Amino acid sequence: MSNAMSNAVSSAMSATMSATMSGMPNATTPVAHLVREHLAARRSFRPVGSGTWLHGGGPFADAEPIAVRSHHAGVVEYEPGDLVITVGAGMTWRELAQITAAHGQMFALAPYGSDDSTLGAMVSTAAAAPLALGDLLMRDLVLGLEVVDGTGEVLRAGGRVVKNVAGFDLVRLFTGAHGTLGIITQLSLRLHARPPLDRLMRVTMSRPVADALAGSLPALIAQRAPLPLLLSHTPGQPLTLWARVSGNAARVAALRAQLAALAGTGAHEVDDLGDIDTPLDACVESPVESSGESSTRAGSAAAVLSPLDALRHTPANAAVLRLRTSRSDALPFVQAVHRTFPDASWQYHVERGSLRLIVPHHVPHHVPHHVPHDVPHHAPSHDAMHELDTQLDLLYHHAAAQGAMHRIAVAWDQGRAVPAPRSALDQQVKARFDLAGLCSPWRVAPEVLHDAVVHTP
Repeated sequence: MSNAMSNAVSSAMSATMSATMSGMPNATTPVAHLVREHLAARRSFRPVGSGTWLHGGGPFADAEPIAVRSHHAGVVEYEPGDLVITVGAGMTWRELAQITAAHGQMFALAPYGSDDSTLGAMVSTAAAAPLALGDLLMRDLVLGLEVVDGTGEVLRAGGRVVKNVAGFDLVRLFTGAHGTLGIITQLSLRLHARPPLDRLMRVTMSRPVADALAGSLPALIAQRAPLPLLLSHTPGQPLTLWARVSGNAARVAALRAQLAALAGTGAHEVDDLGDIDTPLDACVESPVESSGESSTRAGSAAAVLSPLDALRHTPANAAVLRLRTSRSDALPFVQAVHRTFPDASWQYHVERGSLRLIVPHHVPHHVPHHVPHDVPHHAPSHDAMHELDTQLDLLYHHAAAQGAMHRIAVAWDQGRAVPAPRSALDQQVKARFDLAGLCSPWRVAPEVLHDAVVHTP
């Protein structure tokens, strides 16, 4: 980015921050006091919600936890008629679901992981979700937030209404920052009315994976039905197509018929697994589980899972990557992933062109201090990361050889042992909100592997 553009962004941020702070009382919160205490003592800190996914993102250096859940939980304001709720960032997804269900409403996505994860953590990590209602993303649902930045100041951005745009979009800046710019303490979230029917459908492909992809994926990419679709594969199991079908009875029946046609020849009948929130009669083996270790998800291995829960499951001892490219390259891209990572599980999101890749069996490398002992923390070793890096190079080669024309973006959700490089703009934003560099600091590493975005050869 040029210096002129960087300066323009900085000026826009400063103007927005001035507008955000003007007229705001000098109110402080327990979290703000704790941040200022850490700054005075030059001690690094990291926000912690329920502690169910502290090994995600990063990798982060050892830092003292600041517990958000104990200070900022509960409903601040909720007017069901507005389809907006303002809550403390320490509220869990499960608590939000119970509160909104009583009014026939819902939060449109259930991210990968645990129902007991806090909303602040979900927004901070911009947590992805399988089969979100309307294919919405976390950034689509966060209207406003309150945050204590790395300097100890209390900032408020956005608002409690759907249309609220002014200046630099600080709400989206903090969404997905992984707590590196500050600690989210309050959120205003957009809600949706619960549809009369909200069903999970499954189609199992009977042909070999490569043949099933060639026979169904082009049609899935070309279709325009309002139908969240997910293709998943686990080693040793057939390719599976999942769909979230919602609406009234007539709409659900029509979309189910269209799903059967999209699956193509060689597919079994469409299985209606019931309401997307209804537990199954027996424990469901996760379609992305390929290791023997339990995930960070709350509950025992024998817990009863809903159909959506099974899709949300994430093994703790695995590297989790997100790969994305143009949907016009869908077939060569997914075929290349399947060929390059034969022992991995993956989920391909048809509408977004993104793929969630789970590479199992990585050994623990770095266990952060000051975190609950009952939470597993796993990251691949540097050797394992080099191996994955080599496999990614091979993936680009395979994709290009099969006709892929566009770049493949790669992001690590879990298991990164080496930090990604920071651009000049990244460093400038970090300095604006955390000048001392004490808020969720990354672990310094002597080497850097792939950038966040790479190109096919």
